[in-house]
Amino acid sequence: MIKKISIIFLLASFLTAPISAVKAGADFAEIYLTLDKSTFLNPEIISFDLNFNASTTVSVNAIDTRISFNPENLELLSVNASSSICNFFVYEVIDNTEGNYQMMCGTEKDYFINSKIVTLTFKKIKSGITTINTSSDSQALLNNGLGTSLSVSGEIHNIFIFK
Repeated sequence: MIKKISIIFLLASFLTAPISAVKAGADFAEIYLTLDKSTFLNPEIISFDLNFNASTTVSVNAIDTRISFNPENLELLSVNASSSICNFFVYEVIDNTEGNYQMMCGTEKDYFINSKIVTLTFKKIKSGITTINTSSDSQALLNNGLGTSLSVSGEIHNIFIFK
């Protein structure tokens, strides 16, 4: 049993690591998930921090993001913004029928760099491998007076769920 849990931790850690689409010298942004390891062994729920990172010479002050997941395996129960870099949320939509989460938030602060946006807590519906995708349709808006959109890399996170 110990060996099986160790392998699962290793697999989950590896498969949830961010994969950046970064071009040398270019401004970029990424929205990615990190596993809240304290919930991994919980038979009912699993939580992920939704994070943002950017490399730009201009401040980013708004994020518009879309997440998709398989509703046969996961149900989004809650979104916690208590330690979010965002000061305000423009909109937030949870659709557990289609397996989508969309939100737009902003801040009056200077930057979003290596920052947590929200914590997503999912109910585990059934065991198996599933995916959670951060969409490349997401946007980061620059604080340049024009709200210029910064390209955001999308990522596919393969997750092994067990109940």
